[in-house]
Amino acid sequence: MINQGSAPHSRREDILAKVQEIESIPTAAAKTLQLLQDPDIGAAELARAIEIDPGLTANILRMANSAVFGTGRSISSVRDATVRLGRKRLRDLVSSAIAGPLVKQPVSGYDLPAGGLWQHSVGVAVAAEELAKVLDRSAPACTFTAGLLHDIGKVILGTFVGVDAAPIQELAFQEEVSFEEAERRVLGIDHCEVGAVLLGHWGLPEEIMTAVSWHHRPDDSPGEVFLVDLIHAADNICMMSGIGSGQDGLNYIPS
Repeated sequence: MINQGSAPHSRREDILAKVQEIESIPTAAAKTLQLLQDPDIGAAELARAIEIDPGLTANILRMANSAVFGTGRSISSVRDATVRLGRKRLRDLVSSAIAGPLVKQPVSGYDLPAGGLWQHSVGVAVAAEELAKVLDRSAPACTFTAGLLHDIGKVILGTFVGVDAAPIQELAFQEEVSFEEAERRVLGIDHCEVGAVLLGHWGLPEEIMTAVSWHHRPDDSPGEVFLVDLIHAADNICMMSGIGSGQDGLNYIPS
């Protein structure tokens, strides 16, 4: 547990050190997401990356043969499964395999019950893609993944680091500053940056890291911000709808 009595700078360094201790995601999942960023990568190369991981292989074959997709002959090869599922479904499935084990657990530091953060994360992922359709824009390929992982930093702070959120909550609600700003004042870092650092540690694409890092402050985001805007808007819609909200509630400032 991080010492809450230490200065914000030292707590920041302790938290960043803790992030580096977290076990990396399976190489196959990270590699597959990287390959899916390239539209020129074919089914054979995707299959070779997936087949390194037996668990991921089993999940993809199970999905390809499920009632949703399992029309016609039974599929036994990963290559055929990737063709049947399509790149978007495959990306969503791999993203869920990465995010699920972490965001389905309770997050005590944010008063989120088991499944609460998962519900919110899936809501944001779906809402971000739907927003792009409403805007008649093409959603970036990694939109669903970015939505699923946007609050992964809360898991790190609330579970692995064991941060006591009481001082953060007190600052946020008494001084009426946004929750992530209160995190920075107390800890020297917020859940957005912690999440982005973790995704960098896992080797996920830079575009996803940027969306996670700036999803509460899209106006400050560098470079192309459409993905950041989608995640920011979807996040606020889900919070206002009460989908998987924790003790931070609506204490954020929409752009």
